[in-house]
Amino acid sequence: MRGADEGAIGAAPHDPARGAPQRQALGDAMASLFRNLVSRGTDAAQDEWPDDLEAGGRVADHDDIRHVLQTCCDANAEALVLSFEDKSVCPARFIALGDDVFRLSLDGDLPPRLLPPTQCSVSLRFGQRNRVFIATVLSVRPGELSGGALELLLKIPGEIAAGEARMAFRVPILKPDDLALELRVNGAVVSGARPVNVSLIGMLIEVAGSAAIAPDAEVEVSLRRGEVVARLRAEIRRNDQGRLALFFPEALEDGSLEPPEELRTIARELELLWLRQRAR
Repeated sequence: MRGADEGAIGAAPHDPARGAPQRQALGDAMASLFRNLVSRGTDAAQDEWPDDLEAGGRVADHDDIRHVLQTCCDANAEALVLSFEDKSVCPARFIALGDDVFRLSLDGDLPPRLLPPTQCSVSLRFGQRNRVFIATVLSVRPGELSGGALELLLKIPGEIAAGEARMAFRVPILKPDDLALELRVNGAVVSGARPVNVSLIGMLIEVAGSAAIAPDAEVEVSLRRGEVVARLRAEIRRNDQGRLALFFPEALEDGSLEPPEELRTIARELELLWLRQRAR
């Protein structure tokens, strides 16, 4: 592919050990974040991927890594790029693969400090699984392959790791103002309920007197963040020491993750808040 193997290949090397624990933590967070975005973009077909991808673990064989990246480029697959320098997140798409490098086109503004030869985390989604890897930025320039949008030229990574294995990551609620909660049990509002964490399939709530709530009680929650409100029927999965673990049955459809759009939006915004706080 023209242009895929061009760029600043001779850029100064970046120390891979610098900030390695933070990069790993942020990489794990990005894999989870990408899952919760639940984008509607084009995904690569499952039968085009190496056999071990859906089983978890990591892809470290050079040919398999190239196969994964080529499949992503052929599908113009969506990705998220996290700049380790300023913790900015930018959506992108795979567009081309060269001998030792690959290209992403950015769908948004370039993070201010995502410049050569810094490193970044790239996360991608495949079915219910997520993949994340660390790559070195070799050049940034307007691209011929993406209609003039900015393109990143990156070095092919040494491995592609599996992301967090949960179907939906539980986002901690950092501050009371981050998420407003109304809890109803058998139609009556329960006062003093506080959200502890939330995901696309359930949440954990602290509530005084929870021991009096029957396991088969009819439970509804209303989650509000800004102008977005998600109203959800819930089932009690655990009731222990003042905490209710709730499951949202309508988030799953025939075994697939299909949460309401309002819940997706709220989870996405909360996880971005959490990611930025964790990266400080």
